[in-house]
Amino acid sequence: MKFAESFKILSSTSPGTYARALRAIGQDLAELFPESVEIQVYGENFVVRGQCTKDRLAAKQPKPQRKGLKDFCADMLARDVSTLTRQAKPATVPFERTYSPEDVNQIDEIGMRRRFGVGKIPDIRSLAEMLRTIGRLVDGQGGELTKIHKDAHRIVFEYIDGAGRSHNELMSTPDLHKLQKSFYEKRSAPVGLDPWKDRK
Repeated sequence: MKFAESFKILSSTSPGTYARALRAIGQDLAELFPESVEIQVYGENFVVRGQCTKDRLAAKQPKPQRKGLKDFCADMLARDVSTLTRQAKPATVPFERTYSPEDVNQIDEIGMRRRFGVGKIPDIRSLAEMLRTIGRLVDGQGGELTKIHKDAHRIVFEYIDGAGRSHNELMSTPDLHKLQKSFYEKRSAPVGLDPWKDRK
C-alpha cells in the first residue's frame, strides 16, 4: 500500500499532538453519528462543522418544559404530517463545535478512563480511531494539519510537512481501514496480543 510505504506512523505508545487531539474530538462527536465532518485547524483550536440527523442533534439539546394538552395535540399532529413527508430519509442538520486545548485535555482524560476499563477494545471503524489514524500520519511527517473532510466514502486531509511543502491526500474508507489493520498488525502489543486480529 502506498500510504504504508510513504508515511511514517507514530507508535500509539507515544501519540503525537494531532493523533491525541483528533481521537478526543472523534470521541466527543460519536453520539451524533455525523454523516459528514469537516475539521479546520486555527492555531491551537479545532473548528468542526458537520451534518447529522436532526434527532441526534436534538438528543444533545436541553429538554423543553412540559406543554399543555392543546399544544401537545398540535405538536403530535404536526409531527405525524412531517413524518409522512420524511419517510424516505431522516432530515440532516448542520452543527458546529470548537475545541480548545483545554477541551481536548478534558475529553481525553475521560476517554482514558474508559479505554483502560476491563474488556475495552478499540474499534478501528469508529470515528475516533479513524481521525486518530489521520493524526498519526501527519504527526509521523512532523507536519502541521490544516484541514480534514470526511464523509461516508472517503477522507481528505490537508497538511504542511516538516519541509514546508503542502499536501492534499485522499483515502477511501476501505483503504483507511486497511492501513489501520496494517499498523496494528506490525505493532508489538505489550501483552503480545493484537486486539484487531479477529475483526473482519
